[in-house]
Amino acid sequence: MWKASALGFMLNATVPGSIYMDLMLNHVIEDPYARYNDIAYSKYASFNWSYTRTFQEPVGIKNYTNVVLACDGLDTVSELFLNNQTIGKSWNQFVKYRFDVKDLIRPGVNVIEVRFISAISYASVQSVAYPYPVPPECPPDVQHGQCHPNFIRKEQASFSWDWGPSFPSQGIWKDMRLEAYNDLELTGFSAEIAPSDDGKEWLVHIVGSVAGVNSLTSTEKYLFVAVLEDTGINQTLDVTFSQGSTDRVNVTLTFDKQLVKLWWPNGYGAQPLYNLSISLSRDEPIWIRKRVGFRTIELVQEPISGAKGLSFYFKINGRPIFMKGSNWIPADSFQSRITSKKIKDLLNSARLAHMNMLRVWGGGIYERDIFYDLADEMGIIIWQDIMFACAMYPTNTVFLENVTLEVTQQVSRLKHHPSLGLWAGNNENEAALRDNWYNTTGKFDLYKADYIKLYIDTVMAAVYKEHPSGIFVSSSPSNAAQSEKEGWIALNPYDTRYGDVHYYNYTPGRYYVDTHPRSRFLSEYGYQSWPSTKSLVPLTLPADLFEFSNFAFYRNHHGSGQEQMNAQIRYYFNKPNASLIDPVTNFTHYVYLTQINQAMYIRMVSEFCRRSQSYLYGDDGLTMGALYWQLNDIWPGPSWSSLEYSGKWKMLHYYAKKFFAPEMISMSIEADNLTIYVVMDSDNGFPYNLTLYCFSWDSYEAKYEKLLPVKLKQQTSNLIFNENLDDFLKKANCTSREKHFLYAEWKGMVGTELPLSTYRTAVGLRKPTIKVLLAGSYPLMTMILTTDAIAPFVWLDTDVEGVLFEDNGFLFVGDTKVLLVTLRYNATVKASDIKIMSLMDLYDIYN
Repeated sequence: MWKASALGFMLNATVPGSIYMDLMLNHVIEDPYARYNDIAYSKYASFNWSYTRTFQEPVGIKNYTNVVLACDGLDTVSELFLNNQTIGKSWNQFVKYRFDVKDLIRPGVNVIEVRFISAISYASVQSVAYPYPVPPECPPDVQHGQCHPNFIRKEQASFSWDWGPSFPSQGIWKDMRLEAYNDLELTGFSAEIAPSDDGKEWLVHIVGSVAGVNSLTSTEKYLFVAVLEDTGINQTLDVTFSQGSTDRVNVTLTFDKQLVKLWWPNGYGAQPLYNLSISLSRDEPIWIRKRVGFRTIELVQEPISGAKGLSFYFKINGRPIFMKGSNWIPADSFQSRITSKKIKDLLNSARLAHMNMLRVWGGGIYERDIFYDLADEMGIIIWQDIMFACAMYPTNTVFLENVTLEVTQQVSRLKHHPSLGLWAGNNENEAALRDNWYNTTGKFDLYKADYIKLYIDTVMAAVYKEHPSGIFVSSSPSNAAQSEKEGWIALNPYDTRYGDVHYYNYTPGRYYVDTHPRSRFLSEYGYQSWPSTKSLVPLTLPADLFEFSNFAFYRNHHGSGQEQMNAQIRYYFNKPNASLIDPVTNFTHYVYLTQINQAMYIRMVSEFCRRSQSYLYGDDGLTMGALYWQLNDIWPGPSWSSLEYSGKWKMLHYYAKKFFAPEMISMSIEADNLTIYVVMDSDNGFPYNLTLYCFSWDSYEAKYEKLLPVKLKQQTSNLIFNENLDDFLKKANCTSREKHFLYAEWKGMVGTELPLSTYRTAVGLRKPTIKVLLAGSYPLMTMILTTDAIAPFVWLDTDVEGVLFEDNGFLFVGDTKVLLVTLRYNATVKASDIKIMSLMDLYDIYN
């Protein structure tokens, strides 16, 4: 049993774990996520905690040549002792450490101790000792965070962020164990997969890591074997070791491409995976394995005919692919309580929404192995940031050596995954320096030199040394190849003609706006919403559940977040008079409106990006990626996520399933014209005509109907209708924009609507009566909905865990709608378990 101690505290401790989880399990603190506990419990992060345990000398351990303490993750700065003798130190949360302990283990009881230094105090001391300021010193006050995270190689968001709390914890956050062996030990291996120069063969370059070489007393011969299982592909190699010789074994498998099947991103084909096994032995081999897949990936940055700038798109197996997805942040402040099931559910939700790329954001962590294993299985390409975000960083020798070890280990660990698509040096630091986010103008040359020393001379060099065939961009956003030409700090890192762009706009009235930048690749864009009231009730008091409460403003770490959401609500909706309803219901209605805002805005931008993939607009356009901010949440609170902390789908995630669908209809008003696009990812042509309707809000009988012939270019964006909106509305006799809306439908596809006014000014809407009938049983049911009036934003909800609706947050146009309901975890659900809300329910309920 581990014990954790500090300043009179003596706790039973869990490894892997963290001090906050130990404090909670020992009933010293309550749920850290409740109300204001992130501040109330911040003192515990300032203590220096020690983790101690005793163990009996393992039987016969002294008979082994080598005995090692293997530490997969220490958080973060610590000194380790065995029987009061120092065995080593740790400086980096993202590095594995191995310490020789054979001579320190004694008969009987042994004591191991890990003495941590508070991350807060360590970072502060380092910042004071540094010869000049490295900004920003502290986060904005609204984040309630801690200072100087850039001085410690630890999850940067653990010091706070604009979507999460400050819990700069301490602890043994990954496995720790004793390893004993006589012969040399194969501790692991990396594998780099790339096509041959002529493109006809696969090259699998394997590097095995060997421990125990320095304990050899004579020259020893071993047999190294590499096998790609179920293919007949293998290689053997005789290897000789002696004291002081290499601790790496290199071998390359070379074979015809036809012997294995290609791995494809989600939506484009299958994800076949193969076991790659290696052994190093003199007698009976012991095998270690990794799963690998075979695909080519290119980041194409080429001149564009007729336009300034360069393309920026991914080509998988020779095929250009529009990247659809989101950004991933840590799924909890405390990694030890993230289960494999939770990671699988979150990634599966991304897959179900047709995503083929996730960006692992640079202020979190390099995720655990199962994350990348599941991404391999699901066909989700990973844009992997190196863990630097929104700051300048020190560049002294010790720091850079620490970073080199971190990057080398992480690239070695991850490069074999077919899902691993791109390495990015940092999050937003090029833009931060160029645009003077942290008042660096007076010392621009100094910080630019530091930037190049860290991200180019150190990070990029380490990435390419370990992964020569990998793809690396220096920052996100960045002009990529153009940034390199401009000395790595581009004059405008947000130039839409190059690389990727981050863009946020919280101005009210953003549902159908055509002024968004038409960048080559949009890797961040977002809008906030609140999570479900159900997720907040256990963590709050009734008085907290009010959009203007102290708690609401406290929980929203984005400076003007509450006002931005509220202003958007005021622009589009009449605010319900909540005086007669209980606080939970009031807040549930408020949450509903914030989720509508978020879903509609992200829908607009995502469709805008997909529409732009085939067209140039001057020098802009040819957009080939849309990764909205963000997929998941770190705690229950207002954020940009489409999945709540629990994994529950917000309205946005249901919308993502539609705006990322392989075939999508998109209507928009562009330069006063009504435009309709059909966007296709597939090669499958559809012989159907598209039907354009004009409805009035007070009837689900169409007032006007027009059949549009569809001539499609496959795998692209197709503009099929473009006409002045006023002229079209005159023809359709729908000139009162407040009374009417447009609707387009294509056989086999979900329809899409285009309101002609705000919902606040819409005329004819009334409260519908919606009834539900369920048929079938686990794992798939059929839901039949009926309505007596058109209903915008119909929201289906249930307290039954594991229920996913085929569609949600939709406009109910006809009198009947049939949906599939997927049940997980052996769930059972009845019609009475389904709660239904639509927009007018927020108003008629008060009459």
